[in-house]
Amino acid sequence: MSPIISGGSGSSLSGVTVSGTAASGQVPVASSSSAGSWKYPPGFEISYTQITANVTITSTTEATGTTLISPGAITFDGTAVYCELFGHLSSDAQAAGDNTVVSLFEGATQITELAWFRPEVALTAVIPIFARYKFTPTAASHTYTITGFTTNSTGSNAKLQAGAGGTGSVPPAYVRFVKA
Repeated sequence: MSPIISGGSGSSLSGVTVSGTAASGQVPVASSSSAGSWKYPPGFEISYTQITANVTITSTTEATGTTLISPGAITFDGTAVYCELFGHLSSDAQAAGDNTVVSLFEGATQITELAWFRPEVALTAVIPIFARYKFTPTAASHTYTITGFTTNSTGSNAKLQAGAGGTGSVPPAYVRFVKA
């Protein structure tokens, strides 16, 4: 019985020629009966970035949001991924109707709002957030940023809370990109 993959570039998979060079974690995927390429398998964690210190959200406009987490350049293979965000949003004096919004940006382009908090009454709150957004970046290197802004102009001190975890501490806040 022959091996599934006999080497690097130009290898064969039961008669399928796999072109290109694999990046760490990629597997061969047939695109026809005779050709294939290297792709990340579903569930593969492409990137994980965490923070362990609170970030105060000072921006009051979405286009120029406060940077909360910046994972740096990530290379994608042109197939769908999930962007996952976890953390705790807090505000110590949010007025009724004020918004705190957390977004995913690529450069100056907003991809989507990941999390949104708008109380119906004035309150002080800490809420856990877990957001998951599926999209398809092009096969290239991309630099994404998680940003936040608040419409509260009365000094709400909105924050993305993050800590080291353990007794009496919130866990790290993180963003990760996972192959869909």
